[in-house]
Amino acid sequence: MKLVGEARQTGLQLSVADIFRHPKLAELAGRDTQQCSSSTVEEVPTFSLLGEDVDTAQVREEVAAMCSIDASIVEDVYPCTPLQEGLMSLTAKRAGDYIMQSVLELREDVDEDAFCAAWEHVVQSTAALRTRIVQHNELDLLQVVVKENTQWTETQDLERYLKEDKAVSMGLGDPLAHYALVKEAWGGKRWFVWTIHHALYDGGSLPLILHAVKQVYSGAVLERQTSFNAFIQYLGQQDLEATAAYWQTALSDCEAVLFPPLPSTVTQPVADTTVEYQCPPLSKATLDTTTSTLIRAAWAIVT
Repeated sequence: MKLVGEARQTGLQLSVADIFRHPKLAELAGRDTQQCSSSTVEEVPTFSLLGEDVDTAQVREEVAAMCSIDASIVEDVYPCTPLQEGLMSLTAKRAGDYIMQSVLELREDVDEDAFCAAWEHVVQSTAALRTRIVQHNELDLLQVVVKENTQWTETQDLERYLKEDKAVSMGLGDPLAHYALVKEAWGGKRWFVWTIHHALYDGGSLPLILHAVKQVYSGAVLERQTSFNAFIQYLGQQDLEATAAYWQTALSDCEAVLFPPLPSTVTQPVADTTVEYQCPPLSKATLDTTTSTLIRAAWAIVT
C-alpha cells in the first residue's frame, strides 16, 4: 500500500493487485504504466473467498450465531491467515497475550467529538477494525467483518478501567477492539484507551491506522484503501507446495539459535521482569521494514 501511494505521487498508476501479480521491481519497471490498473481500488466480492461450493447464506447465519449478532450486520466472511490463527490460539492458551492496550492522554485543545468522529470514520472504512474471528466446523477459523458502529466506553477512573478492560475476553466470536474515553472527574485530564488484538494489526498497519485518524481529524479526505480481503485473496492464489519447497531449500543449512537460551525445564516461558533501555532513533533505508524486524536482525547477528 505504501508503494502504491508513492507511485501515485509521481504520476504512476499502480494498484495492490498489480504489485501482487508482478512482485519483482524489475517486472513493474518494465511494464507500460498505461497497462497498470487505474487508481480505483479493486473490489473483492463479499463472501467470494469462502469458495464456490459454500452456502454463503448458511455460513452467514452460523458465524452470526457464534458472534451473538444478527446475520444482517455480517458484512463479509473470509479465511484467516496462518499468523492470525496462531495468535488466536496463543491467546486462548493464555488470556491477555497478544493484546495491545494503548493509552493516549488528550491535550486540552483536542476536540473530543471530532476525535471520536475521526476514529469512527477510520473504523468504518477499515474492515479489519470491525473484524471478529470464529471457529467454523467445516471451514476452520474465519474472519467475520461486522457492520456496526463503534461502541465507546466512558468512565472516570483510568486505572480501574484498564484493569477491568484487561479482564474482558478477546477470544473467538468476541469484539477484538475496544475504545474508551476516560475523563478525570477532579483534575480535568482526558485519556483515550485503545485495546486491540494483534490478529487485527501489525507493525506495518498500525502507523497507517493512526495516520488515517490524524488526517480525518485534520479535515483531510481519506483516499480509499485496499481492504484486507485482497491480501487473503492473494494468499489463496499462491502455490503452497512451491513456497514450502523454496523455504526448505533456502533454510536447509540454517543453524538456528534460540535467544535467550531456555533451561530444559521451561516449556512455556513467562516474562516476570521488564528491562527498559531508550536507544537513539534508529535510522534505516526507505524500505518497507519495521523497527522490530531490524532489531531481530541485529540480535541474529550478535548471537
